[in-house]
Amino acid sequence: CEDVCTNVPHDWHVFGHETVDCAWYSVSNRCQNYGSLWQNEGHTANTACCVCGGGKVSRVNPFLSVLPSTMPTQFPSQSQEPTSQPSTQAPTMSNWPTLSPTQMASNPPTMSLQPTTRDWAQERDALIALYHATNGDDWYDNTDWLNDDVSFCDGWLGVKCNANDDVTTIDLHQRNLQGSLPSELGIFRNLNGLYLENNLLSGTIPSELGLLTQLQDLFLFGNVLTGSIPTELGLLNNFQKLYLQENMLTGTMPDQVCALRDVQGSGDLVVDCGEVQCGSECCTQCCLDGGA
Repeated sequence: CEDVCTNVPHDWHVFGHETVDCAWYSVSNRCQNYGSLWQNEGHTANTACCVCGGGKVSRVNPFLSVLPSTMPTQFPSQSQEPTSQPSTQAPTMSNWPTLSPTQMASNPPTMSLQPTTRDWAQERDALIALYHATNGDDWYDNTDWLNDDVSFCDGWLGVKCNANDDVTTIDLHQRNLQGSLPSELGIFRNLNGLYLENNLLSGTIPSELGLLTQLQDLFLFGNVLTGSIPTELGLLNNFQKLYLQENMLTGTMPDQVCALRDVQGSGDLVVDCGEVQCGSECCTQCCLDGGA
């Protein structure tokens, strides 16, 4: 017998975005970092996706489908065997109460129950990842960053928290950040504002920023970011200001991002329309050659 896991439901994905599905979570440490951040159909990735330890596990005998047709020809003497013998050779699922699908599936959901201390530690680790990924030692001001004697909520310059010590604001504009944005930024489930404008950030915009469901302001203008704008930014249902201009981004503004303005009925969305195709019905302002 083999244990077979299936996603529950089999086509689970983040609400409103079909590309953020169980396959998306199979990359790198996404299950560990983001598996409990988003629910859809009563499940998070940690409970729905097999790759994250969720799903539904069943015990299946791969030979059961061929036994009825092969046993009579391969074992003609079976008709002479006592009637009790088949029950000993082929025990039914009822003989395996500890391996029933219901009981086996009841264990993985506990992975989504993360203690508060782990959330705090994850946010601290994500801030440290940001520091190292953007050459924090050479920031213009990195007061108390990485200081073990100071809580990041109380002393790390540019970081603000709410009463529950959840990070709500990261403001590192004009701080000489150099390097690429780490995917760990997607861990800040209560972040309202991310202000990283006027630095030297390069590389692509990580799709994990789409997991910042409470984000209102995303300021990335005045950097050297490249690549296309990720469709996952269409998950930012609370956005008010999305400033991506004065970069080296290319392609077309994703329909999912444009749809945010339809949902909100307002909001500022600014890009370099010389490089990024974005109509007036989507972008509220276009910048050409670094100017308005």
